[in-house]
Amino acid sequence: MGSEEAISVNRAQSEILCMEGISKVFPGVQALKDVTFSCLQGESHALVGENGAGKSTLIKILSGVFPPNEGQIRIAGRVQGFRGPQDAQEIGIRVVPQEFSLVPYLSVAENLFLGMERLYTGHRLWFQAKTLYQRAREMLEGLGLPFNPRMPVYRLSVAQQKWLEIAKALVAVPEILVLDEPTAPLSDQEVEHLFAMIKDLKKQGTTLIYISHRLDEIFQIADRVTVLKDGEKVGTRSVHEVTRDEVIRMMIGRRLGELFPPKPEKIRKTKALEIRDFSAGDMVRDVSLDLFQGEILGIGGLQGNGQDELLKALFGTIRWDHGEVRLAGKKIKIRSPRHAVRHEIALVTDKKEVEGLCMVLPIRHNMSLPTLHQRQRAGLIQLQKETAVLEGMAHDLAVHSTSLSRAVGQLSGGNKQKVIVGKWLIADPKVIMFVDPTMGIDVATKQQLYLLLRNLADEQGKGIILVLSEMMELLGLCDRIAVMREGRVVTVIEGEKATEENIMRAAMGLYGEAGS
Repeated sequence: MGSEEAISVNRAQSEILCMEGISKVFPGVQALKDVTFSCLQGESHALVGENGAGKSTLIKILSGVFPPNEGQIRIAGRVQGFRGPQDAQEIGIRVVPQEFSLVPYLSVAENLFLGMERLYTGHRLWFQAKTLYQRAREMLEGLGLPFNPRMPVYRLSVAQQKWLEIAKALVAVPEILVLDEPTAPLSDQEVEHLFAMIKDLKKQGTTLIYISHRLDEIFQIADRVTVLKDGEKVGTRSVHEVTRDEVIRMMIGRRLGELFPPKPEKIRKTKALEIRDFSAGDMVRDVSLDLFQGEILGIGGLQGNGQDELLKALFGTIRWDHGEVRLAGKKIKIRSPRHAVRHEIALVTDKKEVEGLCMVLPIRHNMSLPTLHQRQRAGLIQLQKETAVLEGMAHDLAVHSTSLSRAVGQLSGGNKQKVIVGKWLIADPKVIMFVDPTMGIDVATKQQLYLLLRNLADEQGKGIILVLSEMMELLGLCDRIAVMREGRVVTVIEGEKATEENIMRAAMGLYGEAGS
């Protein structure tokens, strides 16, 4: 038997998980296409890719949240069909999610054993509270986590809550443990403790799937790495046979198409917005940026690094801690969205149906809300004037609706987005901020929006800030790109240096190293 065949047999004998030919389609979106992903027993396998690459969908299928449209899952060689998360948990699959799933007003112990009380305290839980807390204390101490098991979860720090999520998964002694961005809130010392814990779990035969945008961690803790891109598998490599540069290229390798309007060359002189030493909560830290008139400034980086919070703080929905903001050279203070609108700053949110629109109201009311005062006389709305303004804007934006009286909730995603954009264009702000404005809309509407954004900057001199999770849009639309990492702007990239690779390097804390 040749060496390659021997390796193949050994791999087959030790394979604990095989997700073969997995495809998943949501309305209008192919989230996964023919993905095969396998893990060996006792290995740490990193799963990486850009935002939207399909990592979360693959894990939700593995954990029973979604059924696949095609493909099958084998655990230790046996085909599994999950009807829900409980089925996946019963055969030893546990997920530590990026977002917390704890119940804040229950105690640490109650959260730790939630759903497993009978296993640890007997059938009559109300008579076994003492046992519950005692076993929780023993479990936490065994993991090196000195928490008070009686403390309500809402009193824990973010890092402590992350540790509790990890402990909660380990209570069940999982065969396969998924860790999704586990180190985000942890200190360096806590990360070292987690890595020591992972090494112990591997020795015990636990298989770990490790999802992280921090490549340094992957090369520290993983045995193999699988890269997803645009819902497809790019490849699986041993971390000993691949470099960080190669992993980054596997993650990004695509070209810009002819989807975007050309960027005119121009000298930017007049500052529309100046931000200095700006901080807001834990997510925005000492940000300093300039936005010029007639410029599209992109805010890039991996999701969850403060991009959305920066724009919300500038719009007054998140309170500042400190910093200075100047609009057209004049120092301003924004304490609420009302102040932002008064200073001619607008925010087009990505959460159309929650933050951007009132779904039961008609197009007319949604589009006119920010500027009602402009068409009032003696407290009465001048309906004829309002209708002319709204119909003109709906025509300019090609809002497909038979009437301004139609409820916004009945519109397509693209037309909802046009209504949000329209209501702010009527206000004629000097600075317009967008969070993922093309999310959930079709390609034709995206192209219309791209042209509109360039027109607002190039022809009308607006200052535009775009938070974009889609790399192609970031490069295709923006004149300059500020990259945020852990709440800070780590670099501003423009010209020929604005490449996918350099943006990813900056987002992962590698910008400026060899090869950049």
